[in-house]
Amino acid sequence: MIRPPAPRCSRRGLIGFPVGSGGRGTCGRLILSALCAAIFSGCSPPSSAPPPDAKPLTGRQIFLAKCVVCHLADGKGVPNLYPSLTSSPRLSGPPEKLVRIMLLGLKGPQIRNGTTFNGMMPSWRFDLTDSQIADVLNDVIARWSPGTRALPLDLVTAMRRQTASEKLFPTPEEVDGK
Repeated sequence: MIRPPAPRCSRRGLIGFPVGSGGRGTCGRLILSALCAAIFSGCSPPSSAPPPDAKPLTGRQIFLAKCVVCHLADGKGVPNLYPSLTSSPRLSGPPEKLVRIMLLGLKGPQIRNGTTFNGMMPSWRFDLTDSQIADVLNDVIARWSPGTRALPLDLVTAMRRQTASEKLFPTPEEVDGK
């Protein structure tokens, strides 16, 4: 098999176009750009929809996939950053506040039992469905606040509509004031 000669870079570049500042390195970048374009031209963004035969994730699986990084598997959180769920008064409080935090996130310092936590809770509004939010909250409530009533799905749906125009990442004071 006869191979064509390898392209040579000159002051005029790989395909005859002038290159700037002496042409050093431009040829390699051009080849890399062309290679990336060829490789990724057939790619499409990943679909956010699960495959049709996929089983829905349980609340525990969602917790392990999304929440465990900050709150840890045992729910004890990261000292001074993310509060413990195991002793959270929010779990036995009004369920609307839990849903609001899941949908909007939370920023700013929180003080619990004399300890200040200054981490940021992400908004899950765009990543989780109403059913997934209800499932993960019900899993957390069942594990760390036994005796607290389960959260109904229609509450999450109503809260999503109600909070649609609210700003993301309220402070704890703003959440507790509503």
